[in-house]
Amino acid sequence: MSAHGGANQAFRLLGARITAKHSGRALDIEGNLMTDRARLTQWDWHGGNNQRFRLEPLGDVGTYRIVVESNGRVLDVLNASTDDGATVVQFPWHGGSHQRFRLQPLGDGYHRIVAVHSGKVLEVQNSSTANGALVTQRAWHGGDNQRFRL
Repeated sequence: MSAHGGANQAFRLLGARITAKHSGRALDIEGNLMTDRARLTQWDWHGGNNQRFRLEPLGDVGTYRIVVESNGRVLDVLNASTDDGATVVQFPWHGGSHQRFRLQPLGDGYHRIVAVHSGKVLEVQNSSTANGALVTQRAWHGGDNQRFRL
């Protein structure tokens, strides 16, 4: 992993865990499904490739695609929705703005992950600490369920 220091630097995480601050659980593709539209959830860390992600910088400065290590699909806000509560899924890369994310450091070792198309952040729905809780997008409110360690 490289440090994030400015527009001339970028993260490049390979097979990394992304952890929610409020629960300590890892982001996870439900059931290790390989199908399009399988949902992003949180789960206890077990080290499977459905819990490992590659953050790949894109040509436009500061944006990334987040690739699921188990199958090469990317995180995608379902149907390019801009609604609060829209589900985050895995889907083949086609370059849409709802498959592009900004990683914004919060100064405490955590980041918010912002969907480019909506300006909304990823969050664990309802601040749930349970295994299997969905990850959705919502307007930033600063809660620990919207903060992730990369």
